[in-house]
Amino acid sequence: RDGLKFAIQKIKPYYPLYIVTMLVAIPLSIIKIKNAELNIDIFFVEVVSTVLMVRSWIPVKEIASSLNEVAWYLNLYFFLLIITPAAAKAVKIFEGKHFEKKKIVGFVLLLYAIQWINLYVVLDWDNAYWMIYMNPFVRSLEYVMGMGVGRYVSSTYEERTKKGKNKTVILKERGGY
Repeated sequence: RDGLKFAIQKIKPYYPLYIVTMLVAIPLSIIKIKNAELNIDIFFVEVVSTVLMVRSWIPVKEIASSLNEVAWYLNLYFFLLIITPAAAKAVKIFEGKHFEKKKIVGFVLLLYAIQWINLYVVLDWDNAYWMIYMNPFVRSLEYVMGMGVGRYVSSTYEERTKKGKNKTVILKERGGY
């Protein structure tokens, strides 16, 4: 619930332009419907899923990359914003003295294993693009991994500075998260 509120607050500035680009793309879809290149039911799902910002969450090529095709990233961003509060709590395993490098290596290997498994699990290669590239669940693993590395760098900053081993000054000066 907190994640959804957070996501809505963060996405508000982009949403009007997102809808405008969808409206601009609708006439092209109507032409496709008239030429029997697009099913009216698929078009309805495209519009509704676009308005709700869940279009790229649907593993069907005709829907995930429909209307304004590049807007899939904003759908992904919305998903990542929803999970951010929970992910920020989860990455505490990367903090300070309780951190083990094995955890980060294990997490990175898990991420790549999931990506490779996706390559072999996808039987419908028309939808492989979604599964490998647009899939918000796989992308969220990358996002959480980045948060974890950022948390680790931030939490060990002072310790490394005292030992004269700090090479991440620029990260700390820019605020991290």
